[in-house]
Amino acid sequence: MFDKKKVLLVLLLFIVSICAISSASATDDATDTIATDNVESDGTVADIDEDAYEATADDNAEIEENDNVLSGVKDESILSKDESEDVLSGLPVYSNQYSIQIWDDNQISSTGGGKFYYYLSPYNAYYTDAYNFKFIFYDVHHTKVYETGFYQGEQGSIAAGNKYITLGKNIFKPGIYIVGAYNKADGNLMSANSIKVSGNAVITANDFNGVYNTGTMTARVTDTKGNPLTSMGLDVVFTKGSSKVTKSYITDSNGYVSFTPPVGAGTWSVTFTSQLSYVTANPVTKTAVITKAPVNIKGYKVTEYKGFKTTIKAKVTSNGKNVNEGTVTFKINGKTYKVAVKNGWATKKVKLSKTKTYKYTAKFNGNANIQASKKVNSKAVLKNRLKTKIVMKKQYKVYSNVLSKIFTIKVLTASGKKVKDGKIRVRCNGVTTYGDVKNGKVKMSLGGLGMKHFKSMSGNTETYKKSITKVAKLKYIPASHKYKSSSKKSKAISIFKCPGCGKTTTHKHYAVGYYYTHVQIIRVV
Repeated sequence: MFDKKKVLLVLLLFIVSICAISSASATDDATDTIATDNVESDGTVADIDEDAYEATADDNAEIEENDNVLSGVKDESILSKDESEDVLSGLPVYSNQYSIQIWDDNQISSTGGGKFYYYLSPYNAYYTDAYNFKFIFYDVHHTKVYETGFYQGEQGSIAAGNKYITLGKNIFKPGIYIVGAYNKADGNLMSANSIKVSGNAVITANDFNGVYNTGTMTARVTDTKGNPLTSMGLDVVFTKGSSKVTKSYITDSNGYVSFTPPVGAGTWSVTFTSQLSYVTANPVTKTAVITKAPVNIKGYKVTEYKGFKTTIKAKVTSNGKNVNEGTVTFKINGKTYKVAVKNGWATKKVKLSKTKTYKYTAKFNGNANIQASKKVNSKAVLKNRLKTKIVMKKQYKVYSNVLSKIFTIKVLTASGKKVKDGKIRVRCNGVTTYGDVKNGKVKMSLGGLGMKHFKSMSGNTETYKKSITKVAKLKYIPASHKYKSSSKKSKAISIFKCPGCGKTTTHKHYAVGYYYTHVQIIRVV
């Protein structure tokens, strides 16, 4: 049955959608084509009949709690600034400053109507009370079912308190609906809640005869005149011996519920009952005969490299859907493994030692719901990893020590083929840099070397170093199991070139200190 938690969940999800709907009707005074003869719409609201409904402390607490939940839900008005001013100018006070709360547990009859209760607190200024709102009712599929006229109060002493309007008979079909109170001045949703409509319903359903995890079983709910009920919930109970499974569904816009039987193979008794305690409908019992599903299994050729476990795998489907139950038996290299199927796949890591091609088989074992498969054959190939080498030619780059230059490094296999993945790491002069291997090459900066040649200064005379050598440690880091890592040591040599006279030999120079950012020739060997 619908409990308060379910209703609140439907309500909260629903409010976000109907806020957008409310904007489109914010300034529209016209009602739906449904007759409103039985609704009080003379510009006043009726005080609550205390004999008909007496609010308790718990009721008011629930109203306050619900209002707190809903207070964060806002709608953007479609009225322009000028349009809003036009609306407000016709009212003696700002009628968007009052408050309204729709009560919990409102219930009316589909054939007899009833009173709909809410709490209204008019806006009071200079002894004038004001409010201006209407109610819009929706089914759980966001379809507008009914809309009242605007209720407006502008003058007189109207005390805050519990109020009601009378909803006429035969306006609503049995079921549950969502109702919102909308402010005329700005179109905002001010309060929302559910309303229960009691009455009689008729459930019709079909038997089911099909394959496990496929096909559709249907049921329909109508009123006694055959009109579809779109806001009805059905509890569906599947029973087979001591096994019992209960599911709940809500009718669609044509009064139907449709589902694939959520139970295993076998013959099940299926009983449909009204989920709403205030909607009376005779239970209907049907039979679902579910047979085992066929299965398809496919083995995959896999390749791995020595030193790593090989993952053998098989894909298992049934009627085009991934199987998520049962087991697959793998046989490889004289050993047998039984593996659970998860989301269509069965995989197993196995240790193989010799570099060669292994044959393996895979078979779905079948269970109570799915047939067993035939055995399928596949292959697992174990290869030796490829040795790699880092290749660098002598490279000369001229740059200042605040700039970077790009050096090219090659990564090849032992036989000279280009390595396809991985990274090169270079550590030199306390700086670590990385470069991606692309088609056997890495282009990366060594600008972090930062080697300065200034040696000493005596008066205005400076002395420079002729050259500086640093060790560069290079390492290839593979991204796959295919390649082995490799290392190489190289030298980064910075050759001095005097920015004052252009000499590259060690010498003294007068007052060249402002050339600390001097030019270097970097040689990597």
